[in-house]
Amino acid sequence: MLPISARWIQEFEKHLYRRQHIILYSNIHDQFLWQGTYQDMAGFLNTYFLNSGFDLIVRYDPVDGLTFPQSEMRQLFDELVRQRQTEQQQERLGQLTNRILERPYSILLFDEIEKAHAKVLDKFLQILEDGRLTDGKGQTVYFNQTVIIFTSNIGASDLSDPQTGAIIRTGIMTEVQRQGIASFSYAQVEAHFRSEVHWHFTSRIGRAELLNRLGDSIVVFDLLRPEFVWQIGEKFLRQLAESAWDKYRLLLLFQTSVLEVLSVHMQEADNLLFGSRRIKTLLETLVERPLNRWIFENYPDLNILAGRRLIVGLGNNSVLSVVEG
Repeated sequence: MLPISARWIQEFEKHLYRRQHIILYSNIHDQFLWQGTYQDMAGFLNTYFLNSGFDLIVRYDPVDGLTFPQSEMRQLFDELVRQRQTEQQQERLGQLTNRILERPYSILLFDEIEKAHAKVLDKFLQILEDGRLTDGKGQTVYFNQTVIIFTSNIGASDLSDPQTGAIIRTGIMTEVQRQGIASFSYAQVEAHFRSEVHWHFTSRIGRAELLNRLGDSIVVFDLLRPEFVWQIGEKFLRQLAESAWDKYRLLLLFQTSVLEVLSVHMQEADNLLFGSRRIKTLLETLVERPLNRWIFENYPDLNILAGRRLIVGLGNNSVLSVVEG
């Protein structure tokens, strides 16, 4: 048993930036709370646990099989828990149970769990309730040394009827676009997501027992506020500067105008909805590509970049400015 302490939360806050709705359950401990992106959170957990004997992350995306139509559900169940096996399927079947049998100290990340068929979620009920799962051969697999992470975007975007197109539930990002991010406190964000998660499990898919088993291990991530945008932007710019130094011994210095313009762009259109990935793509569009073009035009011979210093900024019109300093 590994202790979960307040120090973990402090460490997570240093490493994690993007705020997004996430559902987490840990068999190691029933109370496990922090804020950050699920990708970075899983990676940080992996690094921390590896020092205590934990194995690498295994990620299962909905597109990898959790959204099969009803006619293919049996095959998915077989692959997850090895309920039947043929020579052709031998390597594919039991991918989940085999993994835990071989490496019980693992972190399992199930991305966008709300896209999974409700009957697939039933398989997790036994794991969350008893910490074990029995496959078709009668072999019991124990998950008591495994960390399981479910991620979800329930309540973020509008939910519409696939046939009529009518809005069934209004996503919080729609209201953020109308009213502005400053109009929503974290308490309001948390209340919205908890309400939407409750509705999804109880009314839409009829799995109140699964929601009950998750209990208080549901963590609501905050919106991508300007201060978070600034921090993430600094991170990506630092990575760009490090890359330039490692490859060409070129020193890049970024003015605060870059982050100011970035923050303005993130408040436009659907940028907030796309999260931290949008911050990276904006920096690629506004800074990285124009800077590469400027360097190639002014320094055809990249070998002479070594030892030089470039000061990079953005004007109000988002035009890149580069000055040798």
